[in-house]
Amino acid sequence: MQSERDKKGAGLADEDVETIHYWIYSPGDGACKWDEFCKCGIMGLGWSAIGDLSQYTSKDEMKTAMKAKIDPTKTYKNDAHATWQFLREMKPGDVVFAKKGMHSIIGRGVVASDYMYDTTDTEYPNVRKVKWTNIGEWAHPSQAVMKTLTDITIYTDYVAKLNALVDDADTEQEDTAFPEYTPEKFLEEVYIVYYG
Repeated sequence: MQSERDKKGAGLADEDVETIHYWIYSPGDGACKWDEFCKCGIMGLGWSAIGDLSQYTSKDEMKTAMKAKIDPTKTYKNDAHATWQFLREMKPGDVVFAKKGMHSIIGRGVVASDYMYDTTDTEYPNVRKVKWTNIGEWAHPSQAVMKTLTDITIYTDYVAKLNALVDDADTEQEDTAFPEYTPEKFLEEVYIVYYG
């Protein structure tokens, strides 16, 4: 049991407790789909050539389909892993950090639905609803992974840094400019009652 805990990371719950997973995700090349996804309250993955992901029962089937329908010379190891996780491992309640390239975080949201196949989007038909709670642009600490979708749950220190990055930006307040309080203003507001 201790070795399982060590593998999962010190900040994660035991097997019988549902763990919220944290993901880092790229909304298209160079975040090209971010504005659309943000507005629609979704996140999406491409790989439209292989159709509805729910037809596949394993990562290997996804990989085989990618090779057959896209490019037989590529391994598609990371791509099949990402599509499988998007379909089978991501859950409503999980937290997603959207990234732009490897140096910016542009949003944080909470997954709000199971996997859906949207036939109206020919480029990014694989979607989940997301409630985007934080939208902005923050410098990513160091360099983010290149992959489209990565489960970062076990890296508890990294997750804490990303949460702090977004949360700190939310709590910063602009300096409030108060009007100058002069002696004349004071005298306008006070008076002396004389009882003689």
